[in-house]
Amino acid sequence: MIFVKEHNNKVLAACDEELLGKTLTEGEKEITITRKFYEGQKVTEQEFIKIIKKHNNINLIGNKVVEIAEKQGIIKHHNEINNIKYAVIITI
Repeated sequence: MIFVKEHNNKVLAACDEELLGKTLTEGEKEITITRKFYEGQKVTEQEFIKIIKKHNNINLIGNKVVEIAEKQGIIKHHNEINNIKYAVIITI
């Protein structure tokens, strides 16, 4: 499953379920997948695809959510921390 949370209809945060509440550290990089920012609605892959297509500002972390976004052509590049993919899309 995937967690998605919409913040004031401006930013979509999404993460793989198993990452929620964890902190990833690699060298000087550190990312905390906080419940406050990411925990929202649990959705299926198909529901996630419909939701992500409605947003321009997106914060993704997790191999599953990033790979879905890549397959949908929403992102072309991603970063990694501890072999976990993440991407941020900001549209101005």
